[in-house]
Amino acid sequence: MMVGPVGAEGQESFDLTICSPAALEKECERDGFVLGRHRLIASEYNYPVLRQVIEKLINRCSGTNWPEVAAKISRIGYWEFEDYAPESK
Repeated sequence: MMVGPVGAEGQESFDLTICSPAALEKECERDGFVLGRHRLIASEYNYPVLRQVIEKLINRCSGTNWPEVAAKISRIGYWEFEDYAPESK
């Protein structure tokens, strides 16, 4: 997902995997477990409905600045800067 602050230029990348319960079951059988972070589990792939759900989730994220909002969105999808730490000199 490419998401950015309302009324400002630029967007940042957030990765979200959409999968079915059957896919999770196969993964669990193969690996013995499933981690659920940054996944959206849906019984069927219906792009318009899934997009609406994701937009609703993202629109609920608020804050006083973009990094604060982005940190909340990163609970939904993996933020490209989630583990970023500037080098100290």
